[in-house]
Amino acid sequence: MSVVQGNQPGPDGPLACADASVGWPVAAAVATLPVLAALLALLPTAARRPALSRPAVRAAIPAPAVVAGVLAFLSGGFSLMVSLIALLTRLFAVRSSETAEPATLAVLRAVVLGVVVVGALMLLLGRSWLVLAVAAAADAVLSVVAGRHDLALVIGDALLPAVLAVLASLPSVRRWVAVQRGRAPTARGRDRS
Repeated sequence: MSVVQGNQPGPDGPLACADASVGWPVAAAVATLPVLAALLALLPTAARRPALSRPAVRAAIPAPAVVAGVLAFLSGGFSLMVSLIALLTRLFAVRSSETAEPATLAVLRAVVLGVVVVGALMLLLGRSWLVLAVAAAADAVLSVVAGRHDLALVIGDALLPAVLAVLASLPSVRRWVAVQRGRAPTARGRDRS
């Protein structure tokens, strides 16, 4: 049994609530957002143009989309593998570790990381920017909810997903995805050049 002295973080981390049951409904709600975004991106739109009127020349992929897609695919894929290995280790382990995150949070994080990888592929294919943006934001929130012992680790865990969410939702990326999907750009999103 340890005694918390001074300004050292407690056993539940620096961001732990007095009532631990409050965080789980929030984490569950955040984890469902990427799934809803993926379903929303797959819905057909009424504003599609016929296949014959689509431009023959495809626009070049913007640099923020490339950076967001590649970083999300690599970091999300690696984190997903580590998360799945940790879940399998916990499933077959004889003794449990006191520093491991709760099983429900680990499963939610694995699902969100899987959606991050799918969102990265969808962004690089020009299919949807929303899946990656929402999944990366949900991963950042889940990183904060996990509540590591060191505040620097919490910031480090949440920083990359937050940057990926911002990069995936830039106007140039959204415009490029709209062109790739065959939608007409809106009046606010038209290039004047």
